[in-house]
Amino acid sequence: MRLRSNTTMPAQKYTTISVEDCEDGGLQSLELDDSRSIRRDRSKSPKVVVAAISLFALSVAMVGYGLHKGNDKKKQEAAPAPPKNADDIKPVPTRIIFSYGDSLTDGWVGDSKELCPYSQYLELELNTLFDDSPASATQNAGPESQRKEPAATVGHFGLPGWSASNMLNQIHSPERGICSILENIPKISLMIILVGTNDIGTLTITDKAAAREIVESIVGLHNGAFSCAKREGNNNFRTLAVGIPGSAHQEMVHIASDFALYVNAAMKVFAAESGGKVSYVEFPFPYQEADRKWGEDGLHLTCEGNEALGKSLAPVAKVILEQIDPVYLV
Repeated sequence: MRLRSNTTMPAQKYTTISVEDCEDGGLQSLELDDSRSIRRDRSKSPKVVVAAISLFALSVAMVGYGLHKGNDKKKQEAAPAPPKNADDIKPVPTRIIFSYGDSLTDGWVGDSKELCPYSQYLELELNTLFDDSPASATQNAGPESQRKEPAATVGHFGLPGWSASNMLNQIHSPERGICSILENIPKISLMIILVGTNDIGTLTITDKAAAREIVESIVGLHNGAFSCAKREGNNNFRTLAVGIPGSAHQEMVHIASDFALYVNAAMKVFAAESGGKVSYVEFPFPYQEADRKWGEDGLHLTCEGNEALGKSLAPVAKVILEQIDPVYLV
C-alpha cells in the first residue's frame, strides 16, 4: 500500500545527567583507655596542662565543625535543585493521525499536478498548539536533549474520483482499504474521513433512498474502521467526520446542495449518538467563486485552501487527543 506521510519523526535521544553528591567527612571518635587515663593529682603537672589545652582545642574544633555543617546545610537548602535525571522526565507520546478520503484528501489543486494535502498543514498547526500549551511548557523544561517528542504526526491517503460507496466496498483492499491502513499502522489514534463529494457529483437518482445510501456508505466506513482497529487491539481509536464541502456543482444543481445538507445533518446525528467515538465538524468555509481558497474548477482547493482546512481542523483534533489520553490536559 502506498501510504503518504508528511514527516518522518526521528527517535528522540536523551542524555543522562549524573549528579555527584559531595559529603564532608565525619570526625572520628576518640576513646580513652582507662589504664591510660590521667590520674587525679592536685599538682598542675605539664601533662595535665597539655591535656586540658588539648581537650579545650578539641571542643572548640567540634563547635566550629557544627557551625560549618549548619552553614553548609543552609546553603544546600537555598541552592537551586539540580536538574532531574532524564530517566525521571516522561515525554508526552507522539500520536498518529491519519486522513482518508478522495482527491480533497490527496491534495489535488485544480487541474494542475501539484499536491498540497491539508494533512501537512494540520500537523504543523497541531504541534504548534500543543507547544504553546502550559502542559507542554512543563514537559519541555530542561536541556534541549530532554524535550518531548512532537505531539502528533499526520499521514494521509486519498483516492481521487472515488465515492464513499466505492471505499466501503474496498474497505479490506490491501492497497486502498481503511482496514489495511489500520493493520499497517495499528497505533493510529484518530482517522479523519472526508468523503461524499463524488457521491453527490455522480448522482443519477435524486430520491431520498439515494441520499440515505450515501449516509449508509459513510457510516459504514466509520463503523468498519472501528471494527478493524479493535481487531488490532486499538481500543482508543477515534474518527472525525468532516462535512461535505460546497462546490460550483452544488450552486448550479440545487438538488446536489440539498443532498449535501441532508448527509451532513445525518452524520452530525450519527456522531452525537456514537458515545464519543465519532466526532463531526462542518467544513470550515463555504464555496465562493472569487475566494482564492478554491481552484478554478470549482471543486478542489488551492494550496491556500488546504492550509486553511488543515489549520481549522487542528483545534478539533487537539480536543479529541486530549479526550483519548489525559496526559495532554493541562
